[in-house]
Amino acid sequence: MSFKEDRPNIHFVAYWDKQNPRGTWSGTSHQLRMALKQLAYLTDTDVSLSLSLQRLYKLLNARVFEGGLVSSHTYSPNFLKAVANKFLTKQNSVKADAILATDTYGVHNSIPTWFYRDMDAGAVLQARRELGFAPKPYGAFPTSMLEKTADWQMKQYESSQGIFCMSDWLRAILIERGIPPHKLVTVHAGADVRPAAIRHRSVSERPEILLVGREFYMKGADSVVQAVDILAREWRKDIRLTIAGPRQWEMKEPPSDNVRFLGPVPQAQVAQLYNEATVFCMPSRFDGFGKVFVEALATGLPTIGRSILAMPEFIEDGKNGALLPQESENEALVLAELLQKTLTSQDIFDYTFESAHTVAQRFSWEQVATSMVRSMTNTA
Repeated sequence: MSFKEDRPNIHFVAYWDKQNPRGTWSGTSHQLRMALKQLAYLTDTDVSLSLSLQRLYKLLNARVFEGGLVSSHTYSPNFLKAVANKFLTKQNSVKADAILATDTYGVHNSIPTWFYRDMDAGAVLQARRELGFAPKPYGAFPTSMLEKTADWQMKQYESSQGIFCMSDWLRAILIERGIPPHKLVTVHAGADVRPAAIRHRSVSERPEILLVGREFYMKGADSVVQAVDILAREWRKDIRLTIAGPRQWEMKEPPSDNVRFLGPVPQAQVAQLYNEATVFCMPSRFDGFGKVFVEALATGLPTIGRSILAMPEFIEDGKNGALLPQESENEALVLAELLQKTLTSQDIFDYTFESAHTVAQRFSWEQVATSMVRSMTNTA
């Protein structure tokens, strides 16, 4: 099958959040679709189930975990099969050169089908084994369910034309599980928040630490709060931490005077927060990719993450930020040391500023879409 006029016909399959389409998959589905439209003739299938069915699957897969109710329905094999069946019943009406799906929603019987993934059931299982735990919501997923889902997803991968991976970390896991390397293409993800300008930070500025993420504990906010408290006592009383994203404060003690807890904020405000900060710090305990890291780096903001999963792929330890070792006995103290070292290094500020434009180009949705179309063109 050949692509026409260098502008392929791509059929885009996604499970859209009908109440917030732009927020589907943390904005990934919308951003990717808009970028693909600039390069291809695009048609769509929305495989989202009815609200009543969604509620049923959520209820059937709900369980109490860490004091709250968590549903694992999106990783349930029965849920994924129901979604795939919805797509496959419509496959005869699809006319395209290639199909791109944002999850394992079924493989077309004659059109090359690609998947785009940041995480899957097998990756969750492996990460839980390697890390010894998994925070909410992943820790609530039953192992037996994940194993069944992993088997289902592997069959989808084997029948597909290929898988676009958000990270080399996921690609390595899929290779280890038996997927041929030639079927796996790392394309990363794009930054959703574009910087108004790239700012050159200085060690002379007041230390302004920023964390942006929806989940408090999973994103390591508790450790950052403790680290900032240490620095406020022992180094600089004027240091400030801003936390944006989580709906609730999840620590026993209320925020200190050095901590500003904003809760959920709009993207326009996130862009302003990046501009105001001097260091971005989010030692996430579990992240398939973490678009906020590349968003921060694209503004010239030094970034601190954790030395696991995909984070080492864009954080250069000691150059544009730092990586918190996974095995740290006194995590808050080690993190405080990393923060102080980063905040007092003009070399880190200079390097991050000078490389910001390259980061913005490398991790853009335009680049992601271009890489995808190139791969589909070469294999179609």
